[in-house]
Amino acid sequence: MEYIVGVQFKKDGKIYFFNPDGLTLEKNTYVLVETIKGIELGQVVIPNKEIESDESENPHRMVLRVATKEDQKIHEENQLKAQKAFEICLKQIQEHRLPMHLVNAEYTFDNQKILFYFTAPNRIDFRDLVRSL
Repeated sequence: MEYIVGVQFKKDGKIYFFNPDGLTLEKNTYVLVETIKGIELGQVVIPNKEIESDESENPHRMVLRVATKEDQKIHEENQLKAQKAFEICLKQIQEHRLPMHLVNAEYTFDNQKILFYFTAPNRIDFRDLVRSL
């Protein structure tokens, strides 16, 4: 048996499961977790839940810690920076005349990465756009 918590990064987004690492986490608690994209702030939507351990299953990543008010402030600042980055990227897409639709921009909590999400009808070469950004 092991314990997990369900964490969501966006409202109505997918729920990801993490090992609470001995912490008792209530619903709506904000936590910092390590993801494939880096360290991110998420909200617990499923509190500690005991599940059967399955040896063939990959172990769940750990919750790093409960988020502080300072962490939440950093997250909010990152969201504002992402909005500005979205606007800058949108202008660059227009300047490069690329046939793509920018959907979203987001910073990882630790500011190590900025991610741009877009759609396009076909494959496009956006290397010049990346250089511009």
